[in-house]
Amino acid sequence: MSKAWLIGGGLFIAVLVVASVVVAIVSSEDALSADTPEGRVQLFLSALDDGDLELAYESLSEEIQEGCPLSKVFGQVPDIESRLGGGRVTLEGTTTVGDTAFVDVRVTRIESEHPSGPADVLLGPSIFSHVQRYALRRELGDWRLVEYPWPLPACELKAGALSMPSADR
Repeated sequence: MSKAWLIGGGLFIAVLVVASVVVAIVSSEDALSADTPEGRVQLFLSALDDGDLELAYESLSEEIQEGCPLSKVFGQVPDIESRLGGGRVTLEGTTTVGDTAFVDVRVTRIESEHPSGPADVLLGPSIFSHVQRYALRRELGDWRLVEYPWPLPACELKAGALSMPSADR
């Protein structure tokens, strides 16, 4: 009888693994049009995740680009792609008023490593979730991010120009 339970348990685990793989393969993100505020946010985050920093930079407004050149924006965060790793971003909602839009996304991160060591075997990994808001404005027909967007470090507005904050603040 115990052999039957062992075989049954093994088959159950095998079925779960196969089902998990199928779900992971079948569920893919829907590409949104970059002509929409939601699509621009998706394009920005996907470009960061893929390491295409030039494409991500093109999603920033002219004001941010003039105050923070590409080398300055990404030079302080050499591993920007890792800030998105292990997470999922889902659209929560969009509010559009004329040429201004606000896109809210839910960022969910699963962390299997804790500062004190690997995740607890009994409790499993930690899951953190928060809503992130992106402000966009239509510039020359394209939606552009007008506030310094997560997950990049912020630029500060000083006397009409943007600059990176110092590390000692």
